[in-house]
Amino acid sequence: MFSNNFSRTDRRVLAALALLLFAGVVFNLYKRNADPIPPSLVLSAIEVPAGGLAKKSSRANPENLLSPVDLNRAGILQLERLPGVGSELARRIVEYREKRGGFKSTQELLKVSGIGPKKLAQLKAKVYVSRPPAQPPATAVGVGVSNANGSVP
Repeated sequence: MFSNNFSRTDRRVLAALALLLFAGVVFNLYKRNADPIPPSLVLSAIEVPAGGLAKKSSRANPENLLSPVDLNRAGILQLERLPGVGSELARRIVEYREKRGGFKSTQELLKVSGIGPKKLAQLKAKVYVSRPPAQPPATAVGVGVSNANGSVP
């Protein structure tokens, strides 16, 4: 119907415009449905070296540039940077810490599955234990609750 009125170049331009319109609609739908990345996740992945943002020599050993890792505050990504610690072992370290309320000493790493004396010796100079983060106070169940006659059980 309209193909007789448009030249070959006109049809190519219209096809290109239609393709761009389609791509724009798909992109817009994707952006609306995509889950935004929480800022806390982005910030937790960014680490500034202890010495600031000064440029380090590219010849330096990357293992020596790592500052010691606090076992009571380090995330999985920080723990994975330690020698011999992969994602699974880092996850187990974090799980152990959460179950026990933090580490009391680096020696306690021996209680984490997958860490033996050799691995502990490897890690000992690269980790430290700070005071565990404060735990929220536990709420007592049933305190101040009265029964049907008004007395406290």
